[in-house]
Amino acid sequence: MPYIKPDEVVSPKAHWKLIRVLKDGGPGEIAYALGEWDGVPRIGMRWNGMEDSEIGNPQSRGLPTWTMLDSDIYLAIIQKLSERDQVVACSLLGIELPPMVEIMIDHHPSGRFTLKKRPSGQNMFKDVMKDGLFGEEKAHEFVQAAYNEIKNHLDNGTRVILGEFPYYWRDGRDLREDDGRS
Repeated sequence: MPYIKPDEVVSPKAHWKLIRVLKDGGPGEIAYALGEWDGVPRIGMRWNGMEDSEIGNPQSRGLPTWTMLDSDIYLAIIQKLSERDQVVACSLLGIELPPMVEIMIDHHPSGRFTLKKRPSGQNMFKDVMKDGLFGEEKAHEFVQAAYNEIKNHLDNGTRVILGEFPYYWRDGRDLREDDGRS
């Protein structure tokens, strides 16, 4: 057995009741779980063991255990979870997540770019740019508009997730030509 799975870690039994593993990073990596500590909903954390030391950390008297995290960092952890786990964790912990929007640059077959966004809970991306597509000749305006869009969301307390940005696009030019990629 390479490590004891987080869903098998139930200690310290006198205080901790495991509800759900939120993240299992695998051998030697971090694990987060949702549970109750003395009847109070909490997020627990531990480092998984590895083949040479299956128990991981923390441990007590040879038993793998969980340690409780400070509630001030719950939101940072919850934001890294799947949308389903976010809902479960927030409802149990009484946390309200700020709204979220995913923003991406879309490369049009014409060689131009546009900025698109998708608020949480929606499946479709919508164009953000009022003037439609931007080509190389308007690279500065495009970058400024993208910056302003992201900044406006952040200023209003919206979480911003940056979606797909073509790896080869920078300052309005196709870098594939510069590095030999096509």
